[in-house]
Amino acid sequence: MRPAEPVLIATNAAYGVFQALLIVSESPFIMENSRPEERSHLFSLNFMAVFAMFIIGSVGAGRLPELVGRLTGMAAESLPAFRNALLVGVFFRFLATVPLAYIREARPVAAGDGAQRGFFNLPSAGTIKKLCVTRVAWALGCGLFVPFIPVLLKTRLNADTAAVGSINALVNLACTVGCLLSPALHRTLGMTRAISITIIAAAPMLVATGFSRVLWFAGAMMVLREFTTMSTGPLRQRFSMEAVTKEEQPVMASIDQVAWQLPWAAGAWLGGLLIGWFGYELVFSLAGLMYVVAGVLYGAMFKAESRRIHAAGA
Repeated sequence: MRPAEPVLIATNAAYGVFQALLIVSESPFIMENSRPEERSHLFSLNFMAVFAMFIIGSVGAGRLPELVGRLTGMAAESLPAFRNALLVGVFFRFLATVPLAYIREARPVAAGDGAQRGFFNLPSAGTIKKLCVTRVAWALGCGLFVPFIPVLLKTRLNADTAAVGSINALVNLACTVGCLLSPALHRTLGMTRAISITIIAAAPMLVATGFSRVLWFAGAMMVLREFTTMSTGPLRQRFSMEAVTKEEQPVMASIDQVAWQLPWAAGAWLGGLLIGWFGYELVFSLAGLMYVVAGVLYGAMFKAESRRIHAAGA
């Protein structure tokens, strides 16, 4: 192991911990500070804002090493150029903390009895288990292929850094536009049916990406897949909150992250091995299968919760 590798591993692990804390607090905060009739739009706008900034970041990230290289005389693909480009991103991360100082909660998020009872004694323990099962299936599928998309683009499809950044920008643009469809899909199909259909519909696009030998086609499939799955991303986040009691929402957000991050990590480890042994086609096909499994589970397991949420007028 090179001397810098332990530092990179440690800092990435720390980043993951703090990012998880941010994600865990986000959904309960939105639930505590909104009314039921607002939530489809509010979750959608939250997703849209995140991905809109990802678009700018992706375009900038693809061009930054080249720009830094020109300003400093470094090669655009050199390690120092990438390091300095990363430091620019760190600066903007610090800037993002400034607006947080001006946010005031309408009410403090309270875990209530949920955090004291233990998981198996929670009123919605059965629903949480089902949510975890669907989350694990989908996270495993995502972990299999998502970490290796840049590798596929660069090694098989010969994309340069600028092209990878541009594709990521288009993917995030698709996510942004897709998120705006969540309220309409909710009204038309219902919450869990919309989630189920969109996840299953994304599977063929995922498989096509793994088999592609043409850069523009692979990029198009990536964009369409993200557009399809993220069109119900806000609904998935909202449903995981409304399917449990108010007191359980912080606990649910924490469990949800565990059910996502651990299978993702396992999927990334397995995906790396399988790509080395069998290539991209098998891994992307298995990931597509996990998408189908997750979509079917969403459609089949939450009928009672969906009816209850609908009856409550949410």
